[in-house]
Amino acid sequence: MTKESPKFYFPKIEKLTQHLLIEELFSANHPSLMAFPIKMVYFFDTHTNLPMLPKVLVLVSKRNVNKSVNRNYVKRRIREAYRLNKHILLSKLNPAIPNNLVLMFIYTQKDIAPFTQIQQSIQKIFSKIEFN
Repeated sequence: MTKESPKFYFPKIEKLTQHLLIEELFSANHPSLMAFPIKMVYFFDTHTNLPMLPKVLVLVSKRNVNKSVNRNYVKRRIREAYRLNKHILLSKLNPAIPNNLVLMFIYTQKDIAPFTQIQQSIQKIFSKIEFN
């Protein structure tokens, strides 16, 4: 009997592109978790018929990282860390309940963090998160 390994993928359907959900993330007071240099804000969407996979938005402020090349570099690192560790998050979700999870990762550091630090902070956030 073989143990199934986690699938490391981040398809387009998981990227948050709906303006209403993005506005909802910023407008309401949703739960958040912080592990420097990443802050994660999340909520469960009950209004739309999303697929079972979480929708993810990555945000790097122009105030913190001035050059767009560096902002894109940090976003790539955050998306890669999420892709490699999302099996931790998916294991905590109950498959019997339709979970329309919406996530936003906010980068809070002023300079570019190494990938290991970003990956460790995402792992800490995923280990702290509790779904009722």
